[in-house]
Amino acid sequence: MKLRDRAKQSTEKIHRYVEQAPIMRAIIDGQVKGSDYLQYLVEIRDIYWILENRITVTYLRDSMGVAGMTAKIQRDIEQITKKLGVTEPQCRLPCQSYVEYLNSIVSSSDQNLTRIMAHVYVRVLADFSGGKILRERLMQLGYPVESYDIDIVARDQIIDWINQQASDSVAFMGDCHIAFLSYAAILESRG
Repeated sequence: MKLRDRAKQSTEKIHRYVEQAPIMRAIIDGQVKGSDYLQYLVEIRDIYWILENRITVTYLRDSMGVAGMTAKIQRDIEQITKKLGVTEPQCRLPCQSYVEYLNSIVSSSDQNLTRIMAHVYVRVLADFSGGKILRERLMQLGYPVESYDIDIVARDQIIDWINQQASDSVAFMGDCHIAFLSYAAILESRG
């Protein structure tokens, strides 16, 4: 079984849990508040910023689907803050902790690159796959959705990289779980 398939199977329960988080259910049910969606975008932006500017810039920047995501999310944030007449909120503690963790694994070793790619995998593939459903629903609700414009080629490149080059499957699988658990904590956090 390929590493990507093992990761998908291994994280199936936490993935389903994340899909049922209150913010996700509110979006799907068409009842998401603008302030809640704004908070979500701010936190996702900060995660992508780390992936785009601190991690993949060293290794794989333009070939792994994260280039430009921070800017796309920022444009959505600016539209929502303008529409709501509010200032941009700060990231909450679970997001801050996750960003600190990502910063802690930045290094040039192959094992850390494998760990880093686990986070790229979870973030980009989660936003690509589940993002299609969220994108459609958010468009119906009148929210900006540039944040969900992820290239299918980028998704396929990530899968290929994982299946061919991940040097340590234990590290990769462990960090996939950390990425999902961190994301779940972000989605569950309140004020």
